[in-house]
Order: sequence, then C-alpha cells, then structure tokens
Amino acid sequence: MIEIIDLRNKKTEEAPKIVEPKKYETSISWTVEERANFRKSFLFSIFLIVFGIVLFFLINNILFSIVLTLGGIVLILSNTKKENKINICINTLGVEINERMYTYAKIKSFWIDYIPGRTGELSLEIKKWYMPYLRISLDSTNPLEIRHLMIEYVPEKKHEPSTVDIILKRLGM
Repeated sequence: MIEIIDLRNKKTEEAPKIVEPKKYETSISWTVEERANFRKSFLFSIFLIVFGIVLFFLINNILFSIVLTLGGIVLILSNTKKENKINICINTLGVEINERMYTYAKIKSFWIDYIPGRTGELSLEIKKWYMPYLRISLDSTNPLEIRHLMIEYVPEKKHEPSTVDIILKRLGM
C-alpha cells in the first residue's frame, strides 16, 4: 500500500532541549614545584667555574674554559631563581598545565612511571615532533585515579627513558 505524505500539513514537533554538559565531569588536580626534581648543586657550579679558570691557565684553552665558566654562572643564576608552582588538572577535555590545555587529540599516548614509596611521574607523548615527551611529577596524587581517567581517551604505552633522561636523573638534575 502506498502512503501519501501531505507536506502542507506538517506536524510540528518540539525541538529537543539541549542540555549543557558540565565543563568537567571528572577531574584530578594537584600542584607541584616547577623544579622540584631539578635542583643543581651550588658546589657543582663553583667547581665548573674554578675548573674553567684552571684549564685556562694550564692548557690555554680559552674557548673551553669560557664555556665551563659560563655554564657554572648559569647554574648559579638558575639556582637563585624563585621556584614557581605548577597547577596541573586532568579532566575529560585533556591535561591542563598552568592554563595551557593539551587536549586528548594532541596526546599520542601516556605512561605512569610509579614505584611505591617514590614520587611517580606521568609521561605524555605529544604529537608534536619538537616536543615528543612531557613529564609531570605526580607528587602525592594517586596514579590509579589518573590512569582510570586517561585510559578512556588516550592509549597507554610504555615510554622508555632516553639516554639524556637517565644521565640527568643520575646527576640529580
């Protein structure tokens, strides 16, 4: 049987009400110090300066001694810099670090490096070629809550530390 539709007598249906979603349905936030894991030794800085000056007088290598001396001065200046607090918030939109949002579309994968009794670290692999990994200290935040929230949006993949990361960690930087 053929059904005829009368287009002149349209039935008006009420438009469905649009419900505004909550800005953040679930979020985890914490604050860490900017350089909590990157404290350089004042003695190491002085050693670089003295070693640079001694090299200048012993072997007359002016370029290398200038580099060492300037490196020591930069380390001293960076130690005197006031440490800032970093606000981190992970929610359903992405990871926000000091009001800079990394949406889940910009994050390739994540990994939580956590050993009980030590401070954990959240590693984010960013899709930008010039900033491959972003490492965030977990401080006292529960890593299971972070994993539970992020696994819905980003794949979990183990991130191996680079040789530079291993050397810096051994030097205490």
